[in-house]
Amino acid sequence: KFYNHEITEEQKKIAVRVRRVINKEIGPFSELKAAVGQTEGFSDLLRARASITASRTFSLQWVEGDAEKAETSFFKINTQGTPLHKTEERLLRGRRQPIAIASRSIVRAATGNKYWSHFDLPARKSIEEHSRELHELLFTPEINEPIKTLDLPLGGSSSPIDALNLLMDMIEASAGEKGDGSKNDAIFQDDGDGEATIDALKQCLSVLRRITGNGPGSLGLHPAVYFYGSKGKHSQHLFLSTVTVIAKNIKSNNKGFFKKFTGVRRELEECLIENKFLIGQAIVQIRSTSRVQRLAEMFEYIVETLAEGQTIEPEGILGSLKLQGKLLATEIEASQVEFSKGTKSEIFLNASLEQALKCSICGGFVDPQKSVSYDHIERVEDGGKGGPENGQLTHPYCNTAYKN
Repeated sequence: KFYNHEITEEQKKIAVRVRRVINKEIGPFSELKAAVGQTEGFSDLLRARASITASRTFSLQWVEGDAEKAETSFFKINTQGTPLHKTEERLLRGRRQPIAIASRSIVRAATGNKYWSHFDLPARKSIEEHSRELHELLFTPEINEPIKTLDLPLGGSSSPIDALNLLMDMIEASAGEKGDGSKNDAIFQDDGDGEATIDALKQCLSVLRRITGNGPGSLGLHPAVYFYGSKGKHSQHLFLSTVTVIAKNIKSNNKGFFKKFTGVRRELEECLIENKFLIGQAIVQIRSTSRVQRLAEMFEYIVETLAEGQTIEPEGILGSLKLQGKLLATEIEASQVEFSKGTKSEIFLNASLEQALKCSICGGFVDPQKSVSYDHIERVEDGGKGGPENGQLTHPYCNTAYKN
């Protein structure tokens, strides 16, 4: 109920497995509770566990001082021994900042604990409305393995531990700079009234609506081509690098880039599919802090090179990623007889993309579940009619901007 019953199938499956392990190794809590204070009818081990559980105490540390000192003490304690997960620490340290508030609101589609509840009602409603739309664009449908559909979520899994870090990075890539190229510090400062959080969400929506959806500016990027590796695994780095490139050109109002991209889109997508495994290998060779920027530079290199009428070679891709030498793009043959989930996903993706719909204008892949436009082959102003023989499927941007 806390999450409006919107718990992912992945989390439900994990919960079932955890309960199964606990019941097998320890036993259900109901047995433990029933054994408290009993001398018969239960094993010695169970009665000992019940006794310990009933009398277990917790050590508390009292900190003299203000909230800031208590916070410092909290982080000191929780970065020793078993440290906080880096995503959890990042969220906690920036919990009053737009980047954290927006991420938490998106990941649960504005359900669960409302970290934005201290804002006034109009701000709360705006945050929740934008967050639900972003969640829908990023995380539907829910992903299952092995992959058996081309209708894939752009953001991968919505499991919080996976999604929250991606969301914070996405917000930084979308709203981290102003139109003049200067840094937007507002997303890293405490938000007192919700306006900075709303602005960050709007900027994210501007980028995501360019990537997908049925709006007139939507490129309708196919996630299987742009955001998933050869084995069907979602790549946060590929997704974030695409967000980085799109956001950069939106902020600079560089309409020429989107026309140039559309002009070479068919060749670009063929290149990405052909070199999926090579790019996957290359990502591993790049330091994690540099991966998104390097991949963004690779994306722009491919667009520019194709626009100049040149062909793309593996050496050129590696060069754009600032990698020396060559990576051998060959996979080790699996020793097991059965197909792994990754291999099954790869087989499905390879076969499905061969038969997938393509835009009649640019030749790029169309994702009809998320982003498609119905175009008159003969324009209406030239006498074209609305029958099926005069219709074709295109990307929304190709139909409304590039074609004209």
